[in-house]
Amino acid sequence: MTLLQWLTALMPVLATAVLLVGLRMPASRAMPLALAITVVLTLTVWQVPGRTVGAALVEGLVIGGGVLFIVFGALALLEVMRASGGLDAIRVEFQRVSRDSRVQVLLIAWLFVSFIEGAAGFGTPAPVAAPLLVALGFPALGAAALALIGVSSAVTFGAVGTPMIVGIGQGLGLDPTSQETQQTLLEVALTAAGIDLVVGLLIPISIILLLTRVFAKVKTPGAAREALPLTVFAAFAYTVPAFGWTWLLGGVEFGAILGGITGLVLMVVAVRRGVLVPRRTWTVQKGYVDVDADADGAGTDERTMPVWRVWTPYLLLVALLLISRLVGPLQEWLQSVNLVADDIFGTGITASWQPLYSPGAIFVVVAAVTLLVQKVPRESVGRAAGRTRIAVLGTGITLAASVPLVRVFLNSSENAAGLDAMPVELATAGAAALGGLWPAFAPVVGALGSFVSGSATFSHLMFAQLQSDVAGSIGASQSVVLAQQVGGANAGNMVCVANVVAVAGVTGQLGKEGAVISRTVLPMVGYLAGFAILGLVLLAVL
Repeated sequence: MTLLQWLTALMPVLATAVLLVGLRMPASRAMPLALAITVVLTLTVWQVPGRTVGAALVEGLVIGGGVLFIVFGALALLEVMRASGGLDAIRVEFQRVSRDSRVQVLLIAWLFVSFIEGAAGFGTPAPVAAPLLVALGFPALGAAALALIGVSSAVTFGAVGTPMIVGIGQGLGLDPTSQETQQTLLEVALTAAGIDLVVGLLIPISIILLLTRVFAKVKTPGAAREALPLTVFAAFAYTVPAFGWTWLLGGVEFGAILGGITGLVLMVVAVRRGVLVPRRTWTVQKGYVDVDADADGAGTDERTMPVWRVWTPYLLLVALLLISRLVGPLQEWLQSVNLVADDIFGTGITASWQPLYSPGAIFVVVAAVTLLVQKVPRESVGRAAGRTRIAVLGTGITLAASVPLVRVFLNSSENAAGLDAMPVELATAGAAALGGLWPAFAPVVGALGSFVSGSATFSHLMFAQLQSDVAGSIGASQSVVLAQQVGGANAGNMVCVANVVAVAGVTGQLGKEGAVISRTVLPMVGYLAGFAILGLVLLAVL
């Protein structure tokens, strides 16, 4: 490739980083500008036909509409619960477990999001968890960033194993019905989860460090150090069960679901019994507090509504997500409603949307049930609808630019320049240049895929075969290199624009997407480095 072609291939990443993070431009302005630059360079330098670019733009709008539907549903549920007093009631319930913000963030932004990722995936956990953190007094920017960071490890088993089954399986062209395929996927998943037993420690530790040193209103020396034993316990409370359940069941579907549930139970039991809990109570708003004398804590033992009514929305949400994904006939029926734009402009590009199967539909159903269960006054419903509409419009502008940008990037293989798709050219050139050093770079490729596509599954579909081929050419273990691809794709979700925009929409942070990414990029780099180093160690001993 020429230098200009290199810059063109890198432009979606460069433009996003410079405009959002460097210049702190609101995503509603940055992403349309990045899209315009990318389209012009794609047409002129990469020489992609106009009809292909147009089809990719349409495909992006369809996919972006699906993401927006999820955001709409999450916002609708949030506003209904705010109007009913449900959010205040949930705050009380979490404070009954612990009034320490460090405990609360580990429960919600690490363990709870892991469970939701296992059940639904596709950007759902952060929009669910971040509002809970806000209700507990966490700053909105912090809530958004911490929820994005915390979900990373669980992405391996997201959406009932979709990244492994669809991403790795189809990316390698494997027969989904064969026993050999199941064994291959299990080996890759266990290798990734095994690496995560060590590297996964970085996620909750990063969460606690950011909480106490960046997002806390009162920066208290020693607050993170005091919580380190409990943080390590919380890390293993998820990663060990996730690995153990995957090995025990011999499948890749339930690692995050069962790991998240097990971790939540272990954590709550430990906290209730005072095991490893910091001696002093610390809150994100006030630093160390005397719980008995804390005015804000007074009266939190008095429930504002019955406990069953408080938790009905989230219990119903989890139940519907699991049933819709695990009950075959119901899953097939939900997926049968499929809106398809086939062979757009004669390019072979197809876009589809399954509205009933979308987590957004489940959010809407749960929001409607919550209106009845939590007895929301009629006048409050109108105000909730108005706030939802305003937030959705702001999010929609950004998604209408960011997702089409990604699809132009990914659909650039049809061109007159004799080049492959931009991400493939970048990865292939990297493989050729690095040779035997490729495993050190393999996680970065995975991260690139999920950053631009917004999905670990799509990252695997793009790069799994390349990773496998390079591993074979340098004599490295395929399962280890593919596990590095998995870890890299997990990390990329922390900074992917679609996920950031979604969580910004539900936390009132639209226009501050760059600030969110600037807080998540360092944990992402640490996670990538961990997978690179541990992967190299495994390759050296295998």
